[in-house]
Amino acid sequence: MNFWDKQYSAVEGYKYGTRANAFLMAEAHRLAPHARILVPGDGEGRNGVWLASQGHDVLTVDLSEVGVARARALAREHAVRLDTLVADLKVWTPPAGAFDAVVLTYLHMPPAMRTAVHRKVAAALRPIATISAPATARAGSTVTLTGSPSLAADGRTIAGYAWAATTGNASLSALSGVQTSFVAPAAGAVVVVRLTVTDDLGRVDATDASVNVSGQPPVIGGGGGGGGGGGRIDTLVLLLAASLVLSVSRRRRASRRSSGSFAASGSDPQA
Repeated sequence: MNFWDKQYSAVEGYKYGTRANAFLMAEAHRLAPHARILVPGDGEGRNGVWLASQGHDVLTVDLSEVGVARARALAREHAVRLDTLVADLKVWTPPAGAFDAVVLTYLHMPPAMRTAVHRKVAAALRPIATISAPATARAGSTVTLTGSPSLAADGRTIAGYAWAATTGNASLSALSGVQTSFVAPAAGAVVVVRLTVTDDLGRVDATDASVNVSGQPPVIGGGGGGGGGGGRIDTLVLLLAASLVLSVSRRRRASRRSSGSFAASGSDPQA
């Protein structure tokens, strides 16, 4: 029985309670939905169980068999699925690129040992592919997509971007690089573009973006015939409005000259 087995066995119930860490609950909105999350040093499982209750796929790891057994019991009580592992973090190495996030709270280790563990769990993170793109576009317009919001784990870099149009009749301007574009096809189409990113250690993640095409291409300039003269109609309306304002202004000025109502400075606060 190790130190933490003794600590947990010395109390009835849960040594640190069953409520998740307050900071974790406040910041959990930053996690992607349904993320695969590693929780090293999770003790009796309060953080792992809470994350599982939020819809995440969680692996909780701890040195204490007593703690992990209580984590399993807590998961059953909350009716959530929780993967558990009894392991010594000093010697256990998580699978590379297998997790979307790592949650560490109060990992009780000497500083040098803790740093080594941090490096190992960071290596377990996969990159996160993210596409910035408009949700809708007009037929015939150029739609630009960028993968620049994609992230690599600390100390890593995104080494490659690969693009593919998986749905919709669209031809991408580039199949690699941080950015691509396409001309939106006919109205009613839905174009789905997939971005796959690879970090400098070869870890991969992919995501899709959907662009709904609606409406007709914008009319630029005037058209021929009665139905296509949108540009000329706008110009005509503006000319008529300007003529009306000029006519009213001239009548007001003529009336004021005849009545002598102008101020000496020539300004007209009512104009």
